[in-house]
Amino acid sequence: MNGIDWQLAIATVLQPVRAGQQIPDEELEDDEVDAIEVEEGLDVMALLEEEILLALPLAPRHEKCDSPLGRNGAGEESPFAALASLRGSNRAD
Repeated sequence: MNGIDWQLAIATVLQPVRAGQQIPDEELEDDEVDAIEVEEGLDVMALLEEEILLALPLAPRHEKCDSPLGRNGAGEESPFAALASLRGSNRAD
């Protein structure tokens, strides 16, 4: 399996807050700004790594690879469809 190139476009706004400082409710409700609790010796590289990992898709694919459901999102006929037809034919009317 080979690696793939994946372009990221991350726009994150972080608001540093001192450890133990109360964060106003209106700031907690703002989806555009994330408040982070900062202590002495903030590891900026670890923070950047976490933001990058959160921005990556769960299962990236090559552009040439099809999804398991096909292009239109509809899967193949279910293997249980045959069982459903058997169940319907054995009913006593």
